[in-house]
This record gives sequence, C-alpha cells and structure tokens, in this order.
Amino acid sequence: MNSSLLNGFHCWRIENFFLHAFLMELVSVNLYKLTFLFLVENLVKEKPKVDILLHEVVPKHKILTKEETEELLKKYSIKLLNLPRIFSDDPVVEMIGARYGDVIRITRKSDTTVKEVESYRFVMKGKRVR
Repeated sequence: MNSSLLNGFHCWRIENFFLHAFLMELVSVNLYKLTFLFLVENLVKEKPKVDILLHEVVPKHKILTKEETEELLKKYSIKLLNLPRIFSDDPVVEMIGARYGDVIRITRKSDTTVKEVESYRFVMKGKRVR
C-alpha cells in the first residue's frame, strides 16, 4: 500500500481521536454544569423556615383578581407593563403563591397624615439581583 495513503489515514485517525476526546470532555463538562445548576435551583433552594409575612416590617401583600386588575388599569389609564415590577422568585411572591402576570397590591402603614399607602406590582419572570 502507498505510504502517503497510510500517513494520511494515520493523521486522520489522530485528528478524529483528539476531536472525539475534545467533544467528550465538552459534553461531560456541560452535563456536570447542568446537573449542578439543577441541584442548586431545585434541591438546595430551601423554603423559609418562618412565615416572613408575619414580620412587622413586611407590608400586607394581596393578589388582585382579573376584575380588580382591569379596574386598576382603567382607573389610572395605564397598561399592565407600566406598573412597577416584582420578580417571581421574590420570597413574598413565593409565599403568597403569585405567578407571572399577576398584580399584587402592597399596603404599607404610613407615619404621615394617611393611615396606609397602597402600591401595586406586576409579577414578572426572572431572577432578582441578590
């Protein structure tokens, strides 16, 4: 057999071996990262051990119904995305069971001339910056 043909075949096998080894390493590293991220997101994430809604500095949160949301938007002539946002992974949002697209009424006690101040938040997907 021609020696140049054998040399070409030998080089091709070596290149494919390194390519295969590189791809296997890439796959194993990515599988490791995906497994780690899954564990961090789902298993390591602990629920609060106390009811944070009972703490004195946490204001009252309430999920609005669709009708209440429509009235709010009509009253202020705004769109849903004009409301301030709160992320779905916020501890209070998780505790009250709000989901993406919900609107939350937050009622805070006031030390000024009024008793309470109401504000509204639109629940959006995403992660809050910690």
